[in-house]
Amino acid sequence: LAIETVAALDRWPEELREGALYEEEGALAPAVLRSEASRPDRAVFAAEMDVDQEAVRRQRAQMDAVVAEVSGESLTPEAALEAHAADRISGTIRITFEADAAGRVRRRTKVTELSIEGADGAPETLTTTETVERRLVTRREP
Repeated sequence: LAIETVAALDRWPEELREGALYEEEGALAPAVLRSEASRPDRAVFAAEMDVDQEAVRRQRAQMDAVVAEVSGESLTPEAALEAHAADRISGTIRITFEADAAGRVRRRTKVTELSIEGADGAPETLTTTETVERRLVTRREP
């Protein structure tokens, strides 16, 4: 799970420009990158996508199965998924890329906002922000 998480965070677009398509895991469909701000030393591009409801259900079921295993309880993946079958899920994923003057992505920010209404009718709102930043490391002399 940790390796998958790190790999998911290290997603950079193949083509960083206005109008390029960007795909994000967990999104319903790709979105078009839009230029949001530009300066001689920096460019910012963003895309917003609807979440894939089934992907959210699978994530929640997987988390339930992990919690059950850690707690010493028994929960099959099928039962975990069935428990979330009636969930009403909506939300967005917003991705922002900041690039330097050479066009190299230096920062990626992903904000996921979810609204979930479980089978019991209880509303739940979740907002997750992930930021990955590439920084130059200077070598220190001993």
